[in-house]
Order: sequence, then structure tokens, then C-alpha cells
Amino acid sequence: MISIIRQTFLDLYRERILYNVIFISLFLIFVGYLASLLVFGHQDRVMIHFGTSTISMTVLAIAITAGSRLIRAEIEQRTIYLPLSRPISRAHYFFGKVAGVALFLVSNLLLLSIVLSFAVQYVGGSFRPALGQWFILTWIESLMVLGLSFALSFWLRPALNLMLVLTFLFLSHNQEQMELIKTQGEAGSDLFSFIARIVPDGSVFFLDTRIYYEIPLSSHELLLRCGYGCLWTTALMLVANAIFYRRNI
Repeated sequence: MISIIRQTFLDLYRERILYNVIFISLFLIFVGYLASLLVFGHQDRVMIHFGTSTISMTVLAIAITAGSRLIRAEIEQRTIYLPLSRPISRAHYFFGKVAGVALFLVSNLLLLSIVLSFAVQYVGGSFRPALGQWFILTWIESLMVLGLSFALSFWLRPALNLMLVLTFLFLSHNQEQMELIKTQGEAGSDLFSFIARIVPDGSVFFLDTRIYYEIPLSSHELLLRCGYGCLWTTALMLVANAIFYRRNI
């Protein structure tokens, strides 16, 4: 299993598309720095707003890309038979892949966060406790997205997988709007009420405003949000593993 984790981690670093995503995110952070120069006062807040949004999108894009292609490509290329022919279960193989991607995600998140921290300090800002909390919650959300992308990858092509996961994220981060439609009793409110029950509340992972105004979460609230994200992540990972276990390879 350790070999699978290491090989998955190295394979992801060899993927050029992931390097492209990282370079694009660094470019957008630089754009955020240029935007902060146009603002009189609180340049660090503008830098943080651009930076955290860019890094979140980057990490989620990597999670979707890895989840939609990693195991599916090995099945299509029939390279999956070699590791599974050895004394290793499908569950160990699947969670080895998950651990390898999780390690890759946290390394990229850490690298980009360090770049953002230097950029914020360069424009006169300082480290904020809410940034560390955002780091944890963003990583948990990326793992949740990874689990969904893995589950869909056994049925759908990468392009359709991407569309469905993006729809999932859109609905997840618009729970308040769906609740508003429900309370107003508008057309389709029953549908939105049903959707709100089957997708997680994305606002749990959203800390942009708190970082901007330097309002960190309390330890209790952070623990509750992490637990909420871990429950959804665990559920999606178990579903994906069950689908992989029953798939005829």
C-alpha cells in the first residue's frame, strides 16, 4: 500500500496538466498582487481575497482531474492488473490511491499557501489565524470532491464527470439561495429542498469573509466544521470504494 501511495504521488507530479494548473494559479496570485497596488489601504486584504479564491479553485481542479482519470485510465490501459495480481485487496489499492492524491493535494496547497503568505507580507500584511483554518477546511473539501469524482469515474467519461462535480459544487455553495426559494414558496421549491438535503453545505468550508476581516473560528466551531466535512468525505469515499469493489475488471 505504501508503494501505491508513493507511485500515485509521483505519477501525479509527472502529469503536465497539473503543473499547468499550478502555474495558472501562481499567475492569478500575481494578478491579485497587481490589483492590490490599485487599492488605497488594506492591500493585504485584496491580496488574500484573490489568493485564497485562486488556491481553492486550483486544489479543487486537481482533485476533480485526479479523481476522474486516475483509476479509470489504469482500467482502460489494463495496467491495473499488475498491482491487483499481487496479494493486495481492492480496498487497499483504492485507499492507497486516495492517500497518494491526498498527499499530493496537501503538498500543492502548502506550496501555494507559502507563496500567498510571502505575497501578503510583501504588501504589508501579516499572518492571520483564519488562514490556517482555511487551509484545513479547503483540504477537507478537496478530499470530499475527490471521493465524488472517483465514484463517478467508474461510470462516466472525464468531461461529464467534470460537469457533474462542478454542478455538485455549485449547488453545495448555494444552499442559502435554495433555502430562500423554499421559504418564499416559489416554483420548484420542492426540488431545491430535496437537492439541499442530498448535497453538503459548502458555506461550512467558506472562510473568505472571516479571513478578510480577521475573524477566526473558535476551536469548537472549527472542530464541528471539520467533523462535518470528514463525515461527507468518508461517506463518498466508502461509496466510491464499494463501486470499485463490485466493478467487473
